[in-house]
Amino acid sequence: MISKKKLIYIPTALFFLSQSAKSVPAYPGPAEASQPDGKKIKIHLKQ
Repeated sequence: MISKKKLIYIPTALFFLSQSAKSVPAYPGPAEASQPDGKKIKIHLKQ
């Protein structure tokens, strides 16, 4: 059985870890990607 200490610790840790998650905007310029066959293509964000 899970102890009371763990029942308090786990949700508290998840709360603080979720607060540190940050997001950033996508790169607006073209990026180069490789296809499985080796071809390189340029991709960009569609707005």
